[in-house]
Amino acid sequence: MVENLVDAVVRYALTADAATLSEDVLTASTNLLLDAVGVGLVGKTNPDASRALNVVKTWGSAAEASAWGTSGSRLPAGSASFVNAFQMHCLEFDAIHEPSVVHPTTVVFPVIAAWTQREKAQGNVISGAKFLTAFAVGVDVAAGLGRAASTPLQFFRPATAGALGSVAALSNLRQVAPDVAASSFGVVYGALSGTMQPHTEGAQVLALQIGFNARSAIHSFDLAESGFQGPRLILEGKYGYFRLIEAGGDPISFVERLGHQSEAAATSIKPFPSGRATHAVLDAILGLRSENDLTVKDVAKVEISVPPMVYDLVGRPASEGLTPGAARLCLPYLVFWILQHGSVDVNTYSSDRLRDSEALSFAARVTVFPDDNPDPNAFNPQTVRLFLQDGTVLERTMTATLGSPERPLTEEDLLRKVNDNLALGGRANVASAIVDNVRGILDLEDVTQLLDLM
Repeated sequence: MVENLVDAVVRYALTADAATLSEDVLTASTNLLLDAVGVGLVGKTNPDASRALNVVKTWGSAAEASAWGTSGSRLPAGSASFVNAFQMHCLEFDAIHEPSVVHPTTVVFPVIAAWTQREKAQGNVISGAKFLTAFAVGVDVAAGLGRAASTPLQFFRPATAGALGSVAALSNLRQVAPDVAASSFGVVYGALSGTMQPHTEGAQVLALQIGFNARSAIHSFDLAESGFQGPRLILEGKYGYFRLIEAGGDPISFVERLGHQSEAAATSIKPFPSGRATHAVLDAILGLRSENDLTVKDVAKVEISVPPMVYDLVGRPASEGLTPGAARLCLPYLVFWILQHGSVDVNTYSSDRLRDSEALSFAARVTVFPDDNPDPNAFNPQTVRLFLQDGTVLERTMTATLGSPERPLTEEDLLRKVNDNLALGGRANVASAIVDNVRGILDLEDVTQLLDLM
């Protein structure tokens, strides 16, 4: 074991290169990047995104990087990463690494995109191959941290692990001296923020926490490059990540996996804009609905058995006054709409649907209860039972969720999601160019050719 575990992370971050990544890793990373582009743009449709942008415009005037989905909104790099990271998560449509319970692209992509645009403004061009490598490094570190955790979420892991993954990605992109890279980890560790309380309440600050940590990653890296030094034992120390931010885990296993297993290939791409913990049940009901030609009127009640983490995340009851943020994390509410329309999409959270008396009445007949799964971070298995009006009981157990590596989206389904999101995000006119640039990213001499299209 090395003296400081951060040294091993830095070594991985500084040595990873597109030429050393396998074809499977490159393909998985490209798919995640394509999904992230669409998700980042569709997030602009959330009214809260415009509110966040208007606030951020008062924080500084340097025209370094773009706010996605806008015309000419150039901001300081940290501010742009804040807005774009918020957009990545505010609709709950961003990819998730289930073993770690981390959205590994959601902080990393906005951070390296803003940094890359700032570099271009200063005359430094970053190639697509360098960008994709940094992206893959950030995903590995962010997801790897969560994979090594052994206790339930208390801090908001996608935000905290995402910030650390982002400085790893910037270290790879920037190719700084090892001591500067190590310091960037220590500095950003002091800026980590975000708890699970907003998730419990469905509060808007949940996605803001993603933005806080994206901005902190850029600012922390700037501070480290200027000479500020951070603590080195941030993973294994007395008040390190796996004792303070996580209540337990194995940091040695985390560093030993780096460079040996791609976390991009283990990341799921979401088919629905809702909490990932809802997806197995929604997928099961969608199948039962299709196979039995069901409508919502055929169903008398629903019983759902899920692991304890899933129950804690999405087992909340539906009630009058349900906000969009809470609705995205409310399984009883979503069960009604998947039965009613055969889909859950961004329109599921419109004000009319949130107030729909039939939806709220039906949701009261949906019971979610935790099983005895001992894994505090388990998503599956999940079991749904539909009790029909005629006395029939339909049951399905899901051991893998649609969009996961075990049940990946087809290329057609992925492109449909991406193109739909690009259209909703106001980029239908350049959708084919965006897709072509992502698919051909290894050949791009200047990756801002892609970023400018956003």
